[in-house]
Amino acid sequence: FSFAHQAHYKTATNMFLAKPIFGHGNKMFGYKCGKYEIDYILEDNIKNSFGCSTHPHNTYLQLLAENGIIGFLFVFSVFLIVLKFLIKDFKNSSMSEVNLPNILLIAIFVNLWPIIPTGNFFNNWLSILYLLPISYYLNEKKILKNKSF
Repeated sequence: FSFAHQAHYKTATNMFLAKPIFGHGNKMFGYKCGKYEIDYILEDNIKNSFGCSTHPHNTYLQLLAENGIIGFLFVFSVFLIVLKFLIKDFKNSSMSEVNLPNILLIAIFVNLWPIIPTGNFFNNWLSILYLLPISYYLNEKKILKNKSF
């Protein structure tokens, strides 16, 4: 990760440690990060602070800083459920068998992958990227369930 990303992550971690249960509130990272960022010493002993931004550039760190454990567990549990469904579906079907629900599960899994820099979780267009595959997946499962009756 870049130096700036690491600074954002450290600031988000400090914010989470200050209010671990409920966090600081949605979209509050940019307003409150100044209290929690750390000065880094760069070349020629110049101190710079890079930990402040509109969001920490990682979905899970943003949820921990802004919504605490409560908000984090909600989204992380969705990630774990999707992972469980993916493992179960790939164990029960052959790899040559491709179906739309599995593709949508992969899309949800990739969107929620924790170890990448991401955009603001509470941004409208990113919410579409998170929620659209979930809505299509639920619709496909409903269609498949109705066909089996």
